[in-house]
Amino acid sequence: MKTKFSLLALWLVFALLVNAQDNEWGNYTSGNYVYAFANDGEIMWIGTSSGLVQFNRNTGSTAFYKTVNSGMPGNLVNALVIDGYGTKWIATTNGLASFDGESWTVYNMANSDLPGNIITALALDDDGVLWVGTSSGLAEFDGVNWTVYDTDNSGLPANLIRAIVVDENGTKWIGTWSEGLAEFDGVNWTVYNTDNSGLPNNGISSLALTETGVLWVGTYGGGIVSFDGTYWFLYDESNSEIPGDGVMSLTMDNYQALWVGTDHGLGKFTDAGWLVYTVSNSELPDDNVSALFVDGNDLLWIGTEGGGLTTFDETVWTHVNTSNSGLSGDIVVSITSDENQQCWIGTYSGLTQFDGNQIDFTVYNTDNSGLPSNHVNSIAIDENGAKWMGTLSGLVRFEGAGWETYNMANSGMPNNYVYVVAIDENGTKWIGTYHGLAAYNDTDWTIYDTVLPNDFVRAIAIEGNIVWVGMQAGGVGKFDGTNWTFYNTENSGLPNDRIRSIVIDEVGTKWIGTKGGGLAAFDDTDWTVYSTSNSDLPNNTVNAISIDDDGTKWIGTYGGGVAKFDGTNWTIFNMSNSGLLNNYILSVAIDENDTKWFGTDYGGASVYNENGIPIGIEENKTKNSLVVIYPNPATDELNLSNTTGATIRKITIYNESGKVIWNGRGEINKVNVSGFVPGYYFIDIKTDNFKTTEKLIIVK
Repeated sequence: MKTKFSLLALWLVFALLVNAQDNEWGNYTSGNYVYAFANDGEIMWIGTSSGLVQFNRNTGSTAFYKTVNSGMPGNLVNALVIDGYGTKWIATTNGLASFDGESWTVYNMANSDLPGNIITALALDDDGVLWVGTSSGLAEFDGVNWTVYDTDNSGLPANLIRAIVVDENGTKWIGTWSEGLAEFDGVNWTVYNTDNSGLPNNGISSLALTETGVLWVGTYGGGIVSFDGTYWFLYDESNSEIPGDGVMSLTMDNYQALWVGTDHGLGKFTDAGWLVYTVSNSELPDDNVSALFVDGNDLLWIGTEGGGLTTFDETVWTHVNTSNSGLSGDIVVSITSDENQQCWIGTYSGLTQFDGNQIDFTVYNTDNSGLPSNHVNSIAIDENGAKWMGTLSGLVRFEGAGWETYNMANSGMPNNYVYVVAIDENGTKWIGTYHGLAAYNDTDWTIYDTVLPNDFVRAIAIEGNIVWVGMQAGGVGKFDGTNWTFYNTENSGLPNDRIRSIVIDEVGTKWIGTKGGGLAAFDDTDWTVYSTSNSDLPNNTVNAISIDDDGTKWIGTYGGGVAKFDGTNWTIFNMSNSGLLNNYILSVAIDENDTKWFGTDYGGASVYNENGIPIGIEENKTKNSLVVIYPNPATDELNLSNTTGATIRKITIYNESGKVIWNGRGEINKVNVSGFVPGYYFIDIKTDNFKTTEKLIIVK
């Protein structure tokens, strides 16, 4: 049934950031998964899982570029390079983008010879040629022509590329995901793997070159090796002090020291040996070090998975904000609120509380609270206002300043991995874990494990005195307090036994989301299945479902975005046709103002209201003033309202591919868009004192 929470105060504070009453979409992100850096003078460009961040090192100001406010084709940025003209090249999981400071150009499989839209690596050679690694091969782009190399037409050993560097001779070194290292001099290919070289592992994660041409190779699970063209030298946990064999990133500093980012911390390697920095012995924010860069001042920029960005001058650690909100993490798995207008958001980087009265965000994690794990999978609030949270390290009760953890050591919990929590009308907590279902009435524990066909409980829904349980691989269970009834693919119309979500509508129909089998509706007698083959459901993995006051189902899928289903008609929202930040949906909730909240995997949260939401997120802090465009969507005429007094110098409208559709100069208040093809466009507006990019939708 509908998940309600009051966020009026949240809306008011966000309205102070950006006046967005005319917008249907908003978003907020943490930017704490950092994967790429590129330096452009005083500007550091930072690639995150939730967009591109422009950071001015002198002023500390930031600007945020995402699909909703720029020409970015995707929000997860894997790599960045800047060419000799200052153009930024951005590798995303939905295509390649170039940005010259004013205009965006997008390259994908539909409009170029790119072999794949998932861009994984970038490098520039001395001639300015761009080398593009994808999930489907390697591409060479000289600005006009594309040349593609793959396993079918070249010596490339695997099509999934993870890293590229170019040495002083122009030789390209290409690290693949599973088949080792390739050397390409423009004519000949040489492949190095565990069978014919000193490579300890064929999964290459990162590459770095010294000034003398020695190649450093980071591997997945095998540590690092150096290769001087003849000899290989291995450094792993068995023979060195490297913090971990799972190497995620490499870089050389200005003194030719090697910095190694691993899944167990950061290491610095010189002739004198190793220095190791971890969360436990330093101010490193997370031990998963996903990106490294050393600037001209020998300042080390460290990107982590979950801990954000920090810099280190070997004395002082400084956190750099890459967030456009107070959200604790970009993997958003649960959202709810209490009667005091406190919004609670569970992520894989802790718990975020938004205090609507104090207009403040508070982050709780294992470092500053009694939270036993930063993975907050589920949140339920009891009638006394206490929050019950499922984490990877037990069940947590939080009320006021007190934290209480229930785990296998101190309670009747069957397992510490808690995936879902629900509270029935009697106040009993139903806890789904990795090994069984628990019921806790504040005094006694009752465990249901051997009775279940599969004891990994992924979903719980309460229908009066009946508890519905969804299992990882055992279908659906119905428990009336005494008897169990089980439904699976063999004895019912359930399309798949791997259950991801269950909600119950006002007439008692159970809506069940599965992994790979689509969506099932069960009215206690008949089953109806909706899948990609018989409906407009965009993906057959349904992670979350919420139902609005009209009975419309809002369905979050993993890979297909969001589907709206009113019982007859389907409407699909994804990154290509809406403001949704990510097509991989983990959670869905609807507040009392009928605004839909979509928690995504690595993309933060998107919010949507068909009638407009009175909130906005600070997508671009370089905006000093406000230009309002309306109506949006537009059909025939677009109005521009400039309330700042600044003179509009130039307006340029681009389509999604970056092609200029219309431009004009001077004080322009209206634009005739009647001849525009329906779709999504971007408007660059330049005035005397600021520049902004807005997204425009044309409908007919």
